[in-house]
Amino acid sequence: LKRMHLAYCSGQPQKALLKALSFQGVIKETLGVGIFNYSVTQAKALKPFAGKFLYVGRLAPEKNLAMLINLFEQYPQYQLTLIGQGPLQASLQANAPSNVTFV
Repeated sequence: LKRMHLAYCSGQPQKALLKALSFQGVIKETLGVGIFNYSVTQAKALKPFAGKFLYVGRLAPEKNLAMLINLFEQYPQYQLTLIGQGPLQASLQANAPSNVTFV
């Protein structure tokens, strides 16, 4: 942390952690990640959950995407979109249920 001069954190808990670790640089709060970062007023203004999930990354064994796709097979009311390429692309596409799409 001594070599860093700027940190982006997603909310108050992360900001408190940086301060507890004696971070001396500038802390900018993004509020971009984490459901617990929204106030009750902000949460009421959010759109209702539409049941859509997105994965962006390599389609590689270490990502364990086969497990993710199998999970979506058990929950057909949800939709999963995968964006990426990799060595498992063909096999994942061949075994994907209709609620899983690839881009």
